[in-house]
Parts: sequence; structure tokens; C-alpha cells
Amino acid sequence: MGNLDQTRDRPALRPPAGGDGADADDTPGLRSQPRPSPRHSPPTSADRRKRHLTNELGEARRLIARLEEMLVRQVSASTRSEERFNRLFDSNVIGVIVCDVHGAITEANPAFLEMLGYSHADLPLRWDRMTPLEWRRCDEAKVAEVMSTGAAQSWEKEYIARDGHRVRVRVAVALLSDAGGECLAIVEDVSEARRAEQLIVRQRMQLRALTAELGLAEERERRRIAAGLHDDIGQTLALAKLGLARLRDRSRSSDVARVATEVDETLEDAIRRIRSLTFELGAPVLYQVGLAAALEALGEKMMHAHGIRFQFQSGPRLPDVDNRVIVLYRIVRELLTNLVKHANAGKATITVDATATAIEITVADDGTGFDTTDAGRDFGPDGGFGLFSVREQVRHLGGHLHIVSAPGAGSRIAVTVPIRSSAEPAR
Repeated sequence: MGNLDQTRDRPALRPPAGGDGADADDTPGLRSQPRPSPRHSPPTSADRRKRHLTNELGEARRLIARLEEMLVRQVSASTRSEERFNRLFDSNVIGVIVCDVHGAITEANPAFLEMLGYSHADLPLRWDRMTPLEWRRCDEAKVAEVMSTGAAQSWEKEYIARDGHRVRVRVAVALLSDAGGECLAIVEDVSEARRAEQLIVRQRMQLRALTAELGLAEERERRRIAAGLHDDIGQTLALAKLGLARLRDRSRSSDVARVATEVDETLEDAIRRIRSLTFELGAPVLYQVGLAAALEALGEKMMHAHGIRFQFQSGPRLPDVDNRVIVLYRIVRELLTNLVKHANAGKATITVDATATAIEITVADDGTGFDTTDAGRDFGPDGGFGLFSVREQVRHLGGHLHIVSAPGAGSRIAVTVPIRSSAEPAR
């Protein structure tokens, strides 16, 4: 116990400098500035490098994750593309071949082989040997295009099938490998489409011929009816008018004279109507004085009847009347009819001119005009047959129809047809 008491009475020991107690600087005469706490010490260069590496590592991990995601998407897309190509290659919809620019076909799908009458056992084939001679130069140009640009715009050509018949195809080629000139080609059979187009062309030519023949038959029938009206009915009415005049002169009754005068006026009106119908049906002036005078008379009559100012211009030399001139007269009559019905014009002009090889007739007006996009190319329940018929008749004559018009800007329709040579027989 005594030792304990002595220990309690001793002064406490000063901790060594740098210990947990007060600093040695507290000693009188040795006091200095206190050190900053370690947790507030500035970062060292090692700390900064560590943080920088940590940030770069995180960024690299994020970049790797994005690259992995992109790679997965690309692999997935590539797989889908390969699946689509395999479906296309194995399908029987369109021909697909793997070939080279030197003429070899190493792979071909069933559609291509069936198209030309071959089987897989016949592979490899030679596309250059299946190509007719007249298409070789075109193929050479396309090979040069493929080697220069890596692909060739699609073109049409023919292949010779196994049985010798020709198959019309459309081909598109893309280069797969520069080294060996390996290519992928899509081959579409267009034979049916071309046959259908040729059938349409033949039918259209037949339609034009029928339209022209129908027009000529109509013109012949018009002339026959006009001749009948003039020679039979017109002369009969004229004779009746003369007989009535004699009766009126010999009669002493005022009532008979009055009735005879009324009947005479009625007969005169009937004769005028018959003359008008004769002109409209048969256009006798066309055969009497020619195309220019007939068109001028036609224009004056039609435009005057509808209050439209009319102007006519003609060159000095026009062909003699033949079937072509008759058709031209009928075409102008149709154009003037359309003008009267639809143009709402105040003025109309017909211009006729001819050269050594062609005749041109222009019908122009200052009316409402129209959209020329499909004018004369088709017709339907709402109309359009007039211009369609004109276009077909002009084409049948070997000429062309040129239409210039726009809504609110009037119209100008020019018909140009070649003049029949003296050696060409009349139709």
C-alpha cells in the first residue's frame, strides 16, 4: 500500500515527442507551428496517378461493354442477313447465282436452274457460253463496270436455255471478291413480261388500224348519206317547190295563194337544212376545192354558230385529197368540236402548212385550257375518247400529236403527218 501511495504522489511522466500526449514543442523554449492532421494532407502524385488509372479503367470497362453490345448486334444482324440470303437463294422466286467475271457459274439456286432447264448435277455452268453472240459486247461492258465500281446497273439480255430456246432476263451483279472476280448475280425471267408488252403493242396497232378503218368507213357512210340527201330528198323538195310556185301563180284564190306561200317557205327551210346536213356529213367542198378551203369553211361555220371569233391561215402548197387528207379533215372537225364544247374560248385559229415531206395543222384557242398529263392517252366514262381517237388516228398515219396547254392558259394542238409519196399506194 505504501508503494501505491508513493506512486500516486509522483509527477506524471511527459510523453515522448510525437506521442499521443502534448507535443514536445509545448516545452518552454522549444515551441513551433503545429503539424496538419494526416487526413487533411494534400494528395500526393501517387494518389493522383491512382485516381487517374481508376478513371481510365472504368472508362475502358464501359467502352468494352459498348463494343461487346455492338458486336452482339452485328453478329445478330449478320445472322439475320445470312438467313434472309439463304431463304432467297433457296427460294423459287428469282434466280440467284455465284459466278465470276470470266464466265463460270459455280453455284445456282433452283429458280435459275429451272429457268434454263438445268439441274444441280450440271454445275458448274458457263454464262458466257449461254449468252447469244449479239449480247457479248453488252456483257463485256458490264464486266468492266463491275470490276471498276464493284457493281453493275441491272440490264436486260438473253440466255440460251438447255433446249435451245432463248430466255429474256434482267441481270444485276455485285462483286464479292476482287482477287478472283467472284460475283453474286440476281437473274429475273422477264420473258412473260416482254411477251405481254409485245401483245399490247400488237393490240394497240390493231386498235389504231381499226380506228382508222372505222373513221374511213364512217366518212364513206357520211358521203353516201349526204349524196342521198342532196340527190334524192333535196331534188324532190326542189321539184315540189317549183310545182307549188306554178300552182300559186295559176290559182285565183287568195287563200290558196297564202297557203302556197307558207308551204313554199317551209320547203325552202327544209332545203336549207338539207344543204347544211349535206355539208356537215359529206364536206363536199373538201372534194371540190381541197383541204384548206374545206377547213376554213368548217371553222367559220362552227365558230360563227357559237359566237367565237375565227382566224384561218394556210400555206400555198397542200396535198391533193386522199385518204390521209380525209382523216385530217375529220381530226380537225373533232378538235373543233372539243373546242366548242369545253374551251369556253373567245377566239380560235386554224393554221395549215405543208413541206415536201409532211403536213402540219394547228388548232389554237384562248380558252380555259386543260391538264395535258394524260390527255389523249386514255378515256373512260367521264369522256376523253375524242382526243384518244385523234391520237390513235394520227399514229396510224405515222404522225404525231403535240399538245400545249395548261389550266387558264388556252391550248395549242398540232397534228403532223407525213405526206404519202407518189410511189406509196393509197389506202
